[in-house]
Amino acid sequence: MYQVLTNQGFKNFESFLNQGMSRELLKISFSDNTILKCTAEHQLLLDDEYIEAQFLIIGDIISGKEICNIESIDNEIVYDLLNVEDTHAYYTNGVMSHNCSFVYIDECLGKNTLIRIKNKNGFEFDISIGSFYNLLSEENNTNDYIINTKNYSVLTKTGFQKIDGIKKSFSSDNLDIYFDDETIFTCTSYHFIEKDFVFLPACLLNVSDIINNKKIIQIRQNKKTIEVYDLVNVANGNSYYTDGINSHNCAFLDNWTDFYASVFPTLTSGEKTKMLFTSTPCGMNHFYEFWEGATKGLPDASGNLVKNGFYPIFAPWYRIPGRGEKFKETILKGINYDYDRFRQEYECISGDSVVTIQLENGDILDITLEELEKLCI
Repeated sequence: MYQVLTNQGFKNFESFLNQGMSRELLKISFSDNTILKCTAEHQLLLDDEYIEAQFLIIGDIISGKEICNIESIDNEIVYDLLNVEDTHAYYTNGVMSHNCSFVYIDECLGKNTLIRIKNKNGFEFDISIGSFYNLLSEENNTNDYIINTKNYSVLTKTGFQKIDGIKKSFSSDNLDIYFDDETIFTCTSYHFIEKDFVFLPACLLNVSDIINNKKIIQIRQNKKTIEVYDLVNVANGNSYYTDGINSHNCAFLDNWTDFYASVFPTLTSGEKTKMLFTSTPCGMNHFYEFWEGATKGLPDASGNLVKNGFYPIFAPWYRIPGRGEKFKETILKGINYDYDRFRQEYECISGDSVVTIQLENGDILDITLEELEKLCI
């Protein structure tokens, strides 16, 4: 629907992200009287290289603008654009900023894992899960990390079952599991596999374990960063056959309203009962609504903004005890210094930062990220 101005012209972007309240920000003032507010890890272009805002100093020239003051501020909602096409960067208040690049890592499979698929015409075929992602990518003309589909079913213990889509991500914490039938099963360490009618994370399996009549003869750690995949919301069981092994799928919480209504009486009946939500920003879902209700408030029957009673906590990695520059360096080494992956959730800027957007009709509009959020809803 929209494009954003970059140093290569207007470019598409996948999504708009409200990253929540940040309690630690930098306010950077420039010689042309403009201001940029961002997190300390937000990447800005300096001399053809992106560096974190916390390492800038007075006198640095950013996009032709000289920094004249840097100060710390707190308690502002921060925003970012997701996966800006080609450049992965865009202008914010006239300064080139690096965008957010998301990866989703949990229980996933190596790209060569075979699954059996049935299309809407009833045709069955075996295909690697990586090739199935490519098939859906071509059909839907998208390279999004999650691709939705209603046209395919996957083979499970109870026959072919519908799926909601497929998810692609990257992982450097993987296992190669060797079986006595000379097959190799690659998955993330916390991919859940059925053993003796119970789903266990792969990292808890042992040599000599029997998985669907196949004996494990060796397990090797695989620390290379690889593409990994999973199917989303397999019907009637949330599991499916992968290389002859029953694997648990990635599942999102359905019917949230009914679920919350069922547990809320328990929350309110006890004097010390607590409910804790944790999530990374991922669209305008129920978590977003609760975050908005906790930070800004939501309109009551009279139209007045009222907060919901939840206490919002923004927890970036650098505020966790023991996670300083040494931690960052360790992570970067583990992912072959892929800075884009490390920045996946840490590069946020304040809502009053201005970007230049091109509408579908060709009109060009200067707009704050906070205003853009309202247009994207």
